[in-house]
This record gives sequence, structure tokens and C-alpha cells, in this order.
Amino acid sequence: MPISNKPKVDAEPKVVSEEEYRKKMKAEIRAELQNEMASKTAKNPIASEKGKPNGKKTTSSGKGRHQFSLRLQPEMFSRLSQSADAESRSITNLIITYLELVQHIPTWELRQILDNSNGSRSRRKRR
Repeated sequence: MPISNKPKVDAEPKVVSEEEYRKKMKAEIRAELQNEMASKTAKNPIASEKGKPNGKKTTSSGKGRHQFSLRLQPEMFSRLSQSADAESRSITNLIITYLELVQHIPTWELRQILDNSNGSRSRRKRR
């Protein structure tokens, strides 16, 4: 069987630091907002469209990603920070991993697992 040398495809994502990512996203978001504001003032310089939905419910922060705010209790944030630091990961990456692991489990089933109400998890017997 002959071996063929296929040309490398640049499909693999470039690994960047969180700081670089934030700078890039900040610049992209700023550009989007400036374009949006310029187009709104050009279309309707006097009237304000406050309170009217624009049809788009998500805020895109890049190619195929969506950004939103998440409010956490200080204790929860502290635990997530410690876990992320222990694994040398960002908090965002850790949360995404957790969500990917449980996204297919219905909420009621997840609650049963966490509450230990189905009896599948048990403590080790002490000797």
C-alpha cells in the first residue's frame, strides 16, 4: 500500500493564551459595536430603539462561540477557581468541560444522581 503525503490542512485551532484571546475578543466586540452604532445612527439619527428586540437573541463573540454572563456565589467561584488552578486550566474551560459531560443527562436525572436519591452511589464501609 503506497504512502501518500497529504498536505497539512490548517484545520487545527491555534492555541493562544487567555490574555491573547481576551484582547482579540475585545477588539472584535468593539468593532462590531462601532459598526452597529454607526449603522443605527445613519438609519435613524433621532429616534432611539430602546426596549425593542432586534430579533437576534445571542451575542456572538467569535466564530461559532457565544458569550454570556454567569453569576456565581462566592463559594462556588472559589471552588471552581481552586479546581481550575489544580488542573492548570481556565475557569471557563473547566465549566465548559462540566457542561459537556452532563448536557445529555436530563435535569431530573442529574438531580437524582447529585442528591443520591436513586441509591446507585454509596459510601465505603468503614472497618
